[in-house]
Amino acid sequence: MYQSVSGSGVLIVGDLHFSDVYTGKHKNYLKNCFDALAKIRNRVLETKPAAVVFLGDVVGVNEGNVRSREVLNQLCSFFREIGEVSKVFCVRGNHDFNGSFPEFQFLSGLKLFETSASSDGYFDFFGTGKSRDNGDAPEVRFHLMDYGSENMKFDLAPEPAVNIVLGHNNFTIQGLTNWYQAHGGIELGTMENMQGIYMMISGHIHNPSPQIISTNMLVGGSCLLFYPGCPTRPSLEKNMYESAWFVEFKYDEDTGNTNYDAIEFPLSPISETFYSNEDFVEEKSEEELAEMERTAALKDVLDDILKCRIVQGDLVGQVKMIPNASEEAKAMAAQYLQIAIDSRAPAKK
Repeated sequence: MYQSVSGSGVLIVGDLHFSDVYTGKHKNYLKNCFDALAKIRNRVLETKPAAVVFLGDVVGVNEGNVRSREVLNQLCSFFREIGEVSKVFCVRGNHDFNGSFPEFQFLSGLKLFETSASSDGYFDFFGTGKSRDNGDAPEVRFHLMDYGSENMKFDLAPEPAVNIVLGHNNFTIQGLTNWYQAHGGIELGTMENMQGIYMMISGHIHNPSPQIISTNMLVGGSCLLFYPGCPTRPSLEKNMYESAWFVEFKYDEDTGNTNYDAIEFPLSPISETFYSNEDFVEEKSEEELAEMERTAALKDVLDDILKCRIVQGDLVGQVKMIPNASEEAKAMAAQYLQIAIDSRAPAKK
C-alpha cells in the first residue's frame, strides 16, 4: 500500500539491538538500550520529523524476543510515543528474523511501525504543504531494503525527486570502507539495481561512517554510502566509538530544497558502559541460562518428591521421562535423586 509523509523532514537511526537478556561486557545493557531510546525520543520531540526510520535489528542480539512483558510494554510505549509525532518505518534486519515469531512481527502487527511489506517497498517524502494529491512531485523517495533483499528492483521516482535506499547489509567500496572489518561485503558499485540511486544509508555495520563516501557505478553515475552506526554498541571489541549518527533530511521552505546532514548521536563513555577486561566475568549465554532454569525446575520437582517421602517405584526412571529438559539436565537430576534416596535409606545392620 502506497505510503507518503509530508512535513519538515525525515530522521534515520541505525540498529537498535534492544534486548533485556543480553549482557556482553556491559555493566547494564538494558539501561544502555533505554538510554539510546531516550535520546531518540528527545530528538524526535525536538525536531518533529514527518517520519522516523530504523535501519533494522530492532530487537535482539542473539534472540528475537523480549523476555520481560514489562520491558516489552515499555518498548511498545516508546514506539507509540514517537508515533504520535512522526510516522515510523523499520527496515527488517537479519536479527529481526530470529525465532518463530520475532518481536519485529509483533510490533509491526500492532501497527507501531510500517515495514517494506506494508508500504510496497518505499515511501515518499513531501515538503511542508506539499502532497501527491496536490500534484506535487516528492522531494525524496525512500526505498526500504530488508536484509536479504539486496537485489530488489526499485520503483524509482522520476526527477526532480531524489531516490534514497535505506538498507541493512554490509556494502563496501574498495579502498574506502576500511574503518570496519568487511567480511562478505557487497561491492556497492557492482549492484546493477542501484543505478539511479543517489545514496545508500545502511544498518548492519555498527561502526559509524567517519564521512559520507562515494563510488562510481558500472553503468555510469555515482552512489553515496553512509552508516549511521549502532547506538547500543553490543560488542566492546568491535564497537570502540563514542558517538553514532542521526541522519536528517530537512525541507527548507524558503528555498524549496531538501538537504541532508549527519548529526552526532552522543553515547555514554565507554568506561561507564563496559567492564574492563580485568573486571569482566564472562556471562552465561542465552542457551546456558535456559538450561540452568530447566535444571533448577527439575530440582524443585525432586525436592517435592523427597519432602513428601514418595520413595516407591522407579523414581529415577520417572525423572528421565520428564519432558522439556535436556539429557544433561535429566542425568544431573537423576543423580541428585539417587544420592538423596540413598541418604534416606536405613543403615544396614
